[in-house]
Amino acid sequence: MLGVVGIFVVTVIAPVQGLKNRNTRYVLSEEEMNRFHMLDKLKARGVV
Repeated sequence: MLGVVGIFVVTVIAPVQGLKNRNTRYVLSEEEMNRFHMLDKLKARGVV
């Protein structure tokens, strides 16, 4: 079980966290953000 968690961290979590960039030129459109109420969710988390 510990091996599965380790592999998940190395193959999924580490690359996502290591490569994220808030200053990307690939922004989501307002339509895409509103599709699943993402703006409301981000505001609730204090991100926006």
